[in-house]
Amino acid sequence: MSFTLEIKWDDAALARVITRGRQKFIDVPRAAIQRVAPLVKARAIEISPEKSGRFKKSWRYRTSSLGADGAQLSLENTDTKAAAVIFGSRAHTIFPRNGKFLRFESAQGDVVFTKHVNTPAMPGNNVFQNLEEDEIFQEEVSRTFDDFMRELAANL
Repeated sequence: MSFTLEIKWDDAALARVITRGRQKFIDVPRAAIQRVAPLVKARAIEISPEKSGRFKKSWRYRTSSLGADGAQLSLENTDTKAAAVIFGSRAHTIFPRNGKFLRFESAQGDVVFTKHVNTPAMPGNNVFQNLEEDEIFQEEVSRTFDDFMRELAANL
């Protein structure tokens, strides 16, 4: 499951930065995306369902350059059950894969053995859609971009 954020630029994507008498060229859109990426990942973790376990720990991001057109951030969740958390699941029955019984601990801490478990339908928690609709988060991303551009302008 993945979410993509793109930055498009009308002007050239490279900026010359002079640091200690040396020139270097940086890919401005990609550098801006790299500044925002940890913020996006942290927010995805924060709004993930509280009891999602592995899902909450499986967020990864990747940045890439689109050349003079801009840059892109891809946020993904590598958990095998990500689709069930994001889109929900219908009611189903779980059977043992190996052996005759399922073994688990009950809420009271007792060890329970059973031949199958009926799992109720679970509503989805679309983290990607929640990120897009979160206005406070969008403002925070905009501020981070603005701060980056101010720092860049101060180094030119």
